[in-house]
Amino acid sequence: MAKFCEKCGQPLAEDENVCPACGAEAAPAESAAAFTTISAETEDWREKREPTIDKEKLERTFKINRRTIIMCAVMALLAALIVGINLYNQPISQIGRALGRGEYTTALELWSENLSEKETSKRLAKYLSAAADDVYTAYTARELTHDEATEALDALVTMGLDKDKLAAVTELMDEMYASQSAMDNGRECYANGNYLEAADSYLLVIEADPDYADSRTLAEESLQQYGLTVVTSAQTLMELENFVQAIEALHAADSVLLEYDTFCPELDDLLAECGGYYEQFTLSEAEEMAAQDDYAGAVAAIELCAENLGELSETLSGFLDSYKMLYDNQVIAAAREELVEPYAAGDYAAAFEIMETAAESVYSEETAAAAVLALEQQFTADVTASALAAFDGDLDNVEAALQIVTDAVAVRSTAGLESYKEYYESLMPVSVLSLAYTSREGTVFRSTDGWLWGGNEDSIVFSIDGEYNYFEGVFGVNSTDYDDAEGWFEIYRDDELVYTSDTLYADSNPTAFRVDITDFDELKVVFHCNYEVSTIDGGYCYHSISDAKVGLYVYDYEPPEE
Repeated sequence: MAKFCEKCGQPLAEDENVCPACGAEAAPAESAAAFTTISAETEDWREKREPTIDKEKLERTFKINRRTIIMCAVMALLAALIVGINLYNQPISQIGRALGRGEYTTALELWSENLSEKETSKRLAKYLSAAADDVYTAYTARELTHDEATEALDALVTMGLDKDKLAAVTELMDEMYASQSAMDNGRECYANGNYLEAADSYLLVIEADPDYADSRTLAEESLQQYGLTVVTSAQTLMELENFVQAIEALHAADSVLLEYDTFCPELDDLLAECGGYYEQFTLSEAEEMAAQDDYAGAVAAIELCAENLGELSETLSGFLDSYKMLYDNQVIAAAREELVEPYAAGDYAAAFEIMETAAESVYSEETAAAAVLALEQQFTADVTASALAAFDGDLDNVEAALQIVTDAVAVRSTAGLESYKEYYESLMPVSVLSLAYTSREGTVFRSTDGWLWGGNEDSIVFSIDGEYNYFEGVFGVNSTDYDDAEGWFEIYRDDELVYTSDTLYADSNPTAFRVDITDFDELKVVFHCNYEVSTIDGGYCYHSISDAKVGLYVYDYEPPEE
């Protein structure tokens, strides 16, 4: 609880009961509010109590104090000076000053004379670290050579330079050494005309190197000079009409500069100019070759030009297409002439081989396909004409005609030949082996070689649907039977007997037969034999029809359209 003077209202400490200002007793805390407004009487009393300042006494006191302060300051300065002189003359301070001046040998001598090898201090370590940085800075500025910088670092190491600090500075120095060596090598290569090597060296200069900006400028100058050198060489080649070599050199240089993300305007300009001259030269050369019917040479010359230039003008492209067409026609014509002899001799396979080989060498796929198709059409027409001439409408000749077409299909199958083959096959007799049978009674066999045989009263029925005119074959009796063995057979037309063969015996000769079966739907063959005289040990006497087949002798077919 706060206390105040009852008379003047001066705040008092808790343990003060008398006001130090007016000497009155202290007022209790609850009466503090009464002193928040100072009365006129109290104000008058305060004015009377204001102390009177003795200015002369105060001035004398100030002068005395000022002397004291000055004397103290002088004493402190002298003490600091003495301490400073002592510090300045200390060996470590002397070493630090020598290091700061870059006098590393002097610093090492001071260290050797005044400090032991094991003596270390934070001050010395700080001097050595700062000196290592100074060595790197001086080396970077080329104020020290690499050997001088290395010698300085050796001195610092002797004096106790921290190993980590040495490693860091050494690494930076090695990078800088490689960078400065690259810069020097670039200048040397440029002076010797090795511009690409110079550019490569300049580009190895690192950003920390003061010469970094200059190295980039020098690298670009080296690349431009390289381009100009190639331009000069290409111009010489152009004068000698060695356009291909000139373009190759220009393209190569352009590719090289592209790898460096730069270009030489003079090189690009000359490349365009050289391309125009080269096209004119190539066109003249191609026309001269074409005049001698050497279309292959003309095409090759233009294609080489296209390969070297990367693209052709519209004019030269038009000439290329024209010469390709003339070359294709020339090749196909030569092939047609070459195949005449083997074709005429009937060696159609050789003729097609000649044409297909020629077709593979032409430029146009359409021309190649048309040439082969033309030969196929001629081949089909010639073969079918030959087959028709051999057939001549006579069924006895159909097999010969079919053979002609079959042989031709083996060489080259065409739609026309396949149609004629089917046509002649339809006129050929058909073995009963290929006929479907609807029923069979008893023991009747059909062998794979065209034999048909059976036992007594055994029969087989074939479905022919009126497609054939005759049934033919050769009938014989089993010669291993008894001499008096006998046999015969019958043919039924839709269950109506229309033919009975002669009776043959074991010593009879086989007899050929042909039976008209026109308009038959079913062909039934019944075998007969006398078992009493035709059976050996209870077996069967298999009397047979060999080469059994059905065929035509009347037809109304028209040859297929070619």
